[in-house]
Amino acid sequence: WNPVKHQIFYYGKVVEKARAMSNWTDFFFAFVKGPGWFPGTERLGDITFVPENPVREKYDPPVSPLLHFYTVSHFLLSFLAIDTTIKTIKLVSPSTSLLLIVYNLWSLTSIGLLYENSSWAWPSEIIRCTTTLLIFNQLAVVFT
Repeated sequence: WNPVKHQIFYYGKVVEKARAMSNWTDFFFAFVKGPGWFPGTERLGDITFVPENPVREKYDPPVSPLLHFYTVSHFLLSFLAIDTTIKTIKLVSPSTSLLLIVYNLWSLTSIGLLYENSSWAWPSEIIRCTTTLLIFNQLAVVFT
């Protein structure tokens, strides 16, 4: 599931509507006026022309139970790391706090990439786990 794609979905619908216009003025107005605007209507248009629930493809990729186990366990570990980071944020330097926050975001993003079956998923996860092993001694100071 791609949150960026999900957020810009409606902009794609506006572009589709604009491309369907017969002249440049209506093409421009499709972007500037309200979502219910069509040629011949007032500035904000008629909202009844806009579908209540636009058709979207269902996102449900097949995922193995082992991947679920792996991602849930890493999510729980990330949750513990975030909780510890919040508790110790006053005890460490700002740069260490920033690195921990980036690491936690990377962990959660990596879980999402695994579920999306992205080509970046496993390389990112291998690098993340290797990084964790390499800096474990430094992280242990923070987690005590």
